[in-house]
This record gives sequence, C-alpha cells and structure tokens, in this order.
Amino acid sequence: MKESAMSVSSLVGAIDDIARCSSVLAEGIEGEFIKFVAQQEECRKKWLGAENEAIRLKQDIAKITAENEALEVKLKHARSQVEIEIKKRMKAEAAQDHMISQCHPDDRSSPRKRIASQDRIGQARRDKKHAFCSKTVIKPETCQPCNRRIKFGKLALKCKDCRAVCHPDCKDHLPLPCVPTKDTPGSAGKRARDENIEFYAPTTSPMVPEIVVKCIDEVERRGLSEVGIYRVPGAERSVRELKEKLLLGKIPDLRQVSDIHVVCGLLKDFLRNLAEPLLTYELWSKFVDAANKTDEDDSASATYQAVSELPQANRDTLAFLVVHLQKVSHCTECKMSASNLAKVFGPTIVGNSSTNLEPMQLLQEAKWQPKVVERLLSMPLDYWNQFISSDEENLRSPPFNPATHLKDGTPITPECTPVPASMLGPLTSGSHTVKKKGSFLSRTPLTPRFGSKSKHPSKRPTHFFASPMLK
Repeated sequence: MKESAMSVSSLVGAIDDIARCSSVLAEGIEGEFIKFVAQQEECRKKWLGAENEAIRLKQDIAKITAENEALEVKLKHARSQVEIEIKKRMKAEAAQDHMISQCHPDDRSSPRKRIASQDRIGQARRDKKHAFCSKTVIKPETCQPCNRRIKFGKLALKCKDCRAVCHPDCKDHLPLPCVPTKDTPGSAGKRARDENIEFYAPTTSPMVPEIVVKCIDEVERRGLSEVGIYRVPGAERSVRELKEKLLLGKIPDLRQVSDIHVVCGLLKDFLRNLAEPLLTYELWSKFVDAANKTDEDDSASATYQAVSELPQANRDTLAFLVVHLQKVSHCTECKMSASNLAKVFGPTIVGNSSTNLEPMQLLQEAKWQPKVVERLLSMPLDYWNQFISSDEENLRSPPFNPATHLKDGTPITPECTPVPASMLGPLTSGSHTVKKKGSFLSRTPLTPRFGSKSKHPSKRPTHFFASPMLK
C-alpha cells in the first residue's frame, strides 16, 4: 500500500510539473525576445559610434603628424639659416678687422700703442660678463651652477661667448669672467667656411676635393662588407672632431678611425654643409624635371644635358661620388641598393632649390631628391669615368652623350649607325694615329698661334700641323 501511495504521489507531482511547463510554453516569449533585440540594437549603435570615433581620431593623428613633420622641417631650416647667418657675420667681422688693420697700420707697429691696447683688452676680459640669450631646450642640457638637468621644452639661458647654459634663476651664480671657449662662433668664425665645392677642389683635373677622395678610398678599402653602409650613422662626436680638423686645414688620417661609419658621416657632413649643393641652385630644376620625365630616353638626354652644364668641380666630384655609389650598390654584402643610397644621398647631393622655402615646399622637394639620385646612378659607368680619368686622351668638353655618341666620341647618325670612316683611312703622323679630341671648347691645347716666339712648342699632339716659329 505504501509503495502504491508513493507512486501515485510521484505521478501527481510529475503531472503538476508538466502542467506548469505547458502553461509557460503556452504564454510565449515575444516580450523577452523584443527586449533582447532592443539591447542588441543599442549595442550596435554604440559599436558604430566607437568605430566613427576611431576613424576621427586616426584622421586627427594623421593631421597632427603632418603638422609635426612640417614644423620639424621648418625648425631644421631655421637652424640652417641661423648657422648661415652666423658664418656670414663672422666673415663680415673678419673683413672689418682686416680693413681696420689696413687703415691703421701704425697701431700695430707702435710698441707703446700695442702694449696699451693689450692692457685694455686684458682689463676688458677680466671684467667681461656673460651675454645671455634665451632658448627653448630641444636636447636636454645640464645647468652649470646647480648641476641639474634642463628638460625638453623648458626655457634656459645660454651665454653667446662661453656657451654656458643655466636656468634663468641661476644666471647670477655663473663664475666671472666670461671666458670664450674654442667652439664659440667668435673663435671658430675664422675656421668656418661658407664656400662651395670649388673652394676645396684642386685646380687640375679631376677637380675632386682631397677629403672626398680619402673618404671614398677608405670606404672602398674596408667598408664594402659593412651592412647598411652610409645608412648607419656614425658617432656625432667623432664626426665633429674630424670636421674640426678639416676646418683647420688638416686632412685627418682616416686609417686611424676605427669605425668606418664615422668616415661615411664625415663625407656626408662635408657635402651637406657646402654653401651650395653639388647640383647647384641654378641647375636644380633641370635635374628634377629630367628625373620626372616619363619617357626614359627623354629623361636620360635631359640629365646628360644638365650634367654637362655643371661647373667642372661640381661635375668631377659628382662623377667620382656616383662611380663609388654604383660600386656600393653592386655589393651584395652591404645590402644597399640604388634606391636606398638615393634616399640617403638625396638631401646631400641634390638639396633644395633655394635656401628660403616654406615647410610644404621642403616636403614636396624632399620627394624629388631620391628620384634625381636614382637617375644619376642609372647612367652608364663609362659616362662618369670620362670626368675622373687622369688620361688626357679621355678628356672632352662637352662630354659625350651615350645616346648620340660612341665611347670614342664619334657621333651616331640619325639611323643609329656610326659615321662612316674616311676612304683615305686614318690620318697618321709617324707611327701614331692623331685622334680627334672634340671642339674648341676642349681642354686640349690648339696649335700655337702664328707668330709665337716661344722656343718650346707643346709636346702634346695637336689638331693640325705645327705652325712655323718666328725667331
């Protein structure tokens, strides 16, 4: 009886559960589903808003980045302008001192006046105070009186003569007198040279400065196996020390420089700080237009024409450098292709069209610089070798164009065939063939003028027979 009563009760409970569940299923879940859909719609709207906000923030970041780059270019340009103005001022002061010494020679020759002048100078130096100028700190520096770091963006005072840096509140604690250092513009003004490449180049062909030759020779001697040559920067302090020796007129011994990247940095710094880029401001637009031409033949022809118009020192130095860079680009160990070298040497060789440009113009011209260098590196090796060859037989002015002339200078006819040889054969003088060396613009001498009284005619071959000599 008990077991039957328990089974009946369990059946009744199961029936009650089934009835309760059936009532729930009968009621439906439309309300809950509608609430779920509303929550999903709200989440979708928030998600869409977050995506729009992310897009807006990315646009703001891109805009701020562009403005930052423009400001950095403008700051770099302003610094270069300040350096140029300082150099010009130093040159003007040196010229003024020279004129004063020329106008008053007795002041130098009189011992009494010279001693009195020295006494006045010594007293002025003993009483000399610091000449401060305010600056915003870009690179963190140390305040000399309190020995604390001056952080980025903070205002600091810097002495124009001794280059001492301090906080504005610490200026009264700097020691007196103000002793100019060796690296001040006043003392280095006589060493600083605002000159172009012709100032450093020799007077004979090839007109390549000695420092360029030595740097390139050293790089080719032990740098062609270095990965990232010219891309990896050298130590700034070492480069600055080598540059100081160069400004003093002493060519440093580059074999003693352990880091080859320092030698590369010296070469780039030398070319970058010239008064005018290698391609010159006057011909800058011609090189850029030639590099931007879509037709390969037109681009090459325009580049040949622009190179032929360069001054000889610029042209010879450019040829020497391009031949070296072509050799570097062919070295697989360096992993420096022509495009990589063009990006490195674009600002150095090409530079800008002018010294006074707006930031956006600087950014635009920076895009064209690698194209010009790539075009120069794509030109034939024989074309560049004619400028740096010491063999006078290979010197021609204007230089031959591979598109219109052969390697020996012979022009090509419009049918792209060489000019036919003479039926009489080559003109010979003895056992040597007389070679044509170009037009009257060439560097080979012409025949002596008729009536010359010189008893020592030129021994070099001439275009014509020697004229008679008058006694």
